[in-house]
Amino acid sequence: MNKLIRDAIIKICDLLCDYDRLNFLSISTKHDKYKQHIYFDEEVPIKRIIGLSYFNRFRNVFVSCIVNKLPPDVTHLKLSHGCDENIFDNLPNTVTDLILDLRISRNIKGCIPANVKRLRMTDAVLLNQCDLNGRIPEKVTHLFLGRSNLPVDISNCIPKSVKHLEINMGLIPNQNIELHEGLTHLAIGEECLASFRVPYSVMQLVLPSSYANPIIPYGNKYLDICRKIKNIPSSVTHLTYRSNTFDDITSWVPSSVTHYTHYSNSHVGCYNDNGYRREYVPSGVTHLTLPDYNKYCSLRKIPTHVEHVTYRHFDSNMDEKVLEWEDIPSHIKSVTIGMIRMVR
Repeated sequence: MNKLIRDAIIKICDLLCDYDRLNFLSISTKHDKYKQHIYFDEEVPIKRIIGLSYFNRFRNVFVSCIVNKLPPDVTHLKLSHGCDENIFDNLPNTVTDLILDLRISRNIKGCIPANVKRLRMTDAVLLNQCDLNGRIPEKVTHLFLGRSNLPVDISNCIPKSVKHLEINMGLIPNQNIELHEGLTHLAIGEECLASFRVPYSVMQLVLPSSYANPIIPYGNKYLDICRKIKNIPSSVTHLTYRSNTFDDITSWVPSSVTHYTHYSNSHVGCYNDNGYRREYVPSGVTHLTLPDYNKYCSLRKIPTHVEHVTYRHFDSNMDEKVLEWEDIPSHIKSVTIGMIRMVR
């Protein structure tokens, strides 16, 4: 009977978030003992759980202080500034997702658990003694290399298991890095000055503004760019163009593009009387995403070939507060503004 009760309580906890699990198991001393039988999977600072009797039941831990132990079954681990580098000597093999956001001056060879599949070096401060070559485990499939205070040589550090690669750290200039076939997602940041040959296997590609005319392989479907690029292959169907002005891209974008996203970082807004033009949207586009819903690019100014429109934000100065289908052109089948979606 006790086993049935325990199984029922565990099943109920599987349907709850961590906060609700704790509240549910804290209603009585009988319930409290079941904290030793369930896992908590939402990120929590280790200093909040270090003294708990069920410390070993946490699997997503954020470390920003000096500690001498980790939960033995932790799978998601973030190491931030403030924790001791010696923690690398005690990382459990259960870790599959590791974020490094701390000062690294030691040799980390053999310190990253072999079972890590997702490795993010978001804001790691790499010093001279830290060499990445041969340090990244062979099971890593998602690799993010963020900022670094020193130029880094990564020419031999990326294992062939990596499918998703994002590089935004300052690399040794003029490196000619050969990326392996099998890579499917590649994102290159503005701080990366090395040159890459984009593998033919890459289907999703993000390029910085410093890449003027890269060779984009046929087979790429998702392209994210910051400037005009020649010879975009006809395999591209989803295009994101980042610019603070709404440029005419019809002359250099292939007709295969059906999903077009215009992204602007401008807080003032890139659309005005001399900005947005419906004729600047390629004729093959059926799904259009724009930064703001305002009077310069309202639904009545959307091209007739576009069927699905998304606005990331709503301009609070708009007079049109409520949308009704009778006010929306008939060629538009769905409208999304922020978190609100309307389907005809």
